[in-house]
Amino acid sequence: WFWLGDSEGTSGWVAQAGLSDADFSKQYLVSLQWSLAQFTPGATPVQPSTTSERILVVTVLALALVIATCFVSSITSTMAAVWNANRYDCTQHLLLKKFL
Repeated sequence: WFWLGDSEGTSGWVAQAGLSDADFSKQYLVSLQWSLAQFTPGATPVQPSTTSERILVVTVLALALVIATCFVSSITSTMAAVWNANRYDCTQHLLLKKFL
């Protein structure tokens, strides 16, 4: 993200945000905040200003959507398996009590 914004020259987001001459730690933190905001509902500190930056943002957002969906699906599947195992165990205990 930073490389793309910096390679666009004065029209890229790095120049637009005034980070061209900023120290490395500030550039890194702004880029990190942008990347984390793509996976959370947080606000992004900078906005894309060129076509290539917008293509990257759309691609990252689509990828984040797929990854988040798979993550939630995995958790849901695991919770259902645990619930089913617990239900089976309870059923077996009930049958054992009836037998004895």
